[in-house]
Amino acid sequence: MNILFTEALLHWGGEQNKVLNEMRVLRDLGHEVSLFCEPNSDIDRRARDEGFAVVNAVIEKHTYHKTIPLLIRTVRERGISLVVANGSIDGWICAIARLFCPHAYFARERHNEYAIRGLASKFMFRHMMDKIIYVSPSVKKYLQSIGVSEEKLFFLPPVTDVKANVAAVSTFRREFGLQNAFVIGTLTSILEKKGVYDFARAALPLFEHISNLKLVFAGDGSEESVARLKSELGEHVKDAIITGFRDDVINVMKGFDIYVFASHSEGLPTVLLEAMSCSLPIVVYDKEPMNYLVKHGERGLCAKFKDQKDLSAKILEMANNSNLKEKCAKNASRFVSDNFSQNTLKTRLAQLVAEVEKSPRYKSNLNKDAQK
Repeated sequence: MNILFTEALLHWGGEQNKVLNEMRVLRDLGHEVSLFCEPNSDIDRRARDEGFAVVNAVIEKHTYHKTIPLLIRTVRERGISLVVANGSIDGWICAIARLFCPHAYFARERHNEYAIRGLASKFMFRHMMDKIIYVSPSVKKYLQSIGVSEEKLFFLPPVTDVKANVAAVSTFRREFGLQNAFVIGTLTSILEKKGVYDFARAALPLFEHISNLKLVFAGDGSEESVARLKSELGEHVKDAIITGFRDDVINVMKGFDIYVFASHSEGLPTVLLEAMSCSLPIVVYDKEPMNYLVKHGERGLCAKFKDQKDLSAKILEMANNSNLKEKCAKNASRFVSDNFSQNTLKTRLAQLVAEVEKSPRYKSNLNKDAQK
């Protein structure tokens, strides 16, 4: 089957990581897989480096009049049977292109549970795609609340390579001279909604209780967001390492004693799966889907949502309880291995392809090819 993924974002993140991972697995399953994306984007470079065919287009609202015809031509000329859109802008491009490509099956991945605003956008999810792919139970619940039918929904979670993560050896502590430090870190973009400032404020009281404490903030951020972070840290900015963007996620994480992920809203964060697979003690907010992955007291600790005092208390509880750390870390790794491994993704993608092959659109494509 010829399969085309679309991606509009320029920079690397969990969504792009998920897309490229799905492309790899589908190729391993014997399919022809290509990418429709922004030129010189992070995913463009990585996909080309891995030998994928790439079609470049400026995917913005003001270029719809150029991008939609290009996508239609690409689908027709390359004999694409399945198109998988991943974001808002490329989602609309695909929804409109679908009207002119009756022999192709169009799916839309929903990576988060941010509110879908506007009647037109809700209509698109309900009626203008053949399949809506969701990444977690909480995202499914939201999609159903706006009227997406059960038969249109398909579960395709992010996964991580557990074996590779476990085998990886970290050099992060040596890089920053942290061999004797107690390191509490987060790895996410420096944004309010990612809970980075919550973590910074929650961490400040910990300096009174944990000796040789160092904080790590690994993730990209604007000058303004980094300046705000430094302001939140105050005098303890000297005890913090702000790395900027890092693509060696596992190397960074395995340098932590505790991983804190205080994000306010997610679909199903790959970075949390990666931390769990590395057997890290983890503290999150008691909010879906984080509390679905990190079951409180079993696979980590969950603090009251947006309660920085409780977040601080839960981090300290984890730091002071060796038995709890060991139990949660072991359970978290096992949970990810059982439910979010590469084998899980391979099975689910094979099931998605099987559903596409049963669809009238795919069968009409076969009939069209037979008549040539």
